[in-house]
Amino acid sequence: TPLASLTLKNQWTHWDGSLLGPDGMDSETSLFQPSIPFPINETDSIFFRPAFAYLVNQPVVDATGKVGSESGFGDMGMDLAFGRTSKAGFLTAVGLVAGIPIGADHLTSNTWNLGPEMFVGKISKKSVVGVLTNQQWDVSGPRETSLTTIQPIFTFLPGGGWAIGSTGTSSYNWETEQWTIPLQMQVAKTMKVGELPVKVALEANYYLERADSLGQDWMIGLNITPVVPNILAAWLQNN
Repeated sequence: TPLASLTLKNQWTHWDGSLLGPDGMDSETSLFQPSIPFPINETDSIFFRPAFAYLVNQPVVDATGKVGSESGFGDMGMDLAFGRTSKAGFLTAVGLVAGIPIGADHLTSNTWNLGPEMFVGKISKKSVVGVLTNQQWDVSGPRETSLTTIQPIFTFLPGGGWAIGSTGTSSYNWETEQWTIPLQMQVAKTMKVGELPVKVALEANYYLERADSLGQDWMIGLNITPVVPNILAAWLQNN
């Protein structure tokens, strides 16, 4: 698509684990994630998708194992991929995913991460199915990283701008040998605000698998995504 999407995610998370008290801890995350495609031809595009997060009351563990909370900007995520859509609706993409340590003092890993990503899927008038997966390793910094993420996508499109399904992201940390697996459901509605298409989505996550010491128990998210003209791609084409 020659259009860009500007996703703002607001997430409310309840944390639990042996390092916390009986009531656990609550945090909030505001994530801005624009997705900017650069069309090459009718079927091929290059996609750039940075992610900027602001964290409120994020749990942090100090050197003694005590849990506190901090607020501020987190590290930046980014992916860059080449994607292709066939006339039959098959979707494929390959690229790179990166983690850039720009976060506040206690909210950054101080480590640069990099690795490959791949997406395969199928879109039709009634559904979108696919899987996005990536692997990140540390390339610079003090923290050893080996993290695999898998995002299965099952979305039913009943019509009228509605979308119902699951897009939960699971991960496996090879350093700690720990899975994080959510049970996720999402309902979305695309509508017009004036002439601007906007998708509003509500998601709920319950974590079936997480770290026993400190992990996400459940998360509720509200996502708002305006779809706007791709000014950057148009400028590059004209220059």
